[in-house]
Amino acid sequence: MADNIDQTVDYSVVAEETKSFLRAQSVNLIETLADQLAAYLLKTFPIQKVMVELRKFPLQDAKYVSATVTRTASVG
Repeated sequence: MADNIDQTVDYSVVAEETKSFLRAQSVNLIETLADQLAAYLLKTFPIQKVMVELRKFPLQDAKYVSATVTRTASVG
């Protein structure tokens, strides 16, 4: 909000951490994975809120199915 580059998150680092995190997981549900990724990102980066949408493409007659979670860092 202050237009200060020193107070931003490097999105390329977030993307690399996200890929590494996802590769290390083994879950059955994309809802579980979305929740775990959101918690990991809040813990790893100085962010207050994150929205994660995961998509998979298992059905021939649907573009995709997805799970979306929004998590906020606890304050205090």
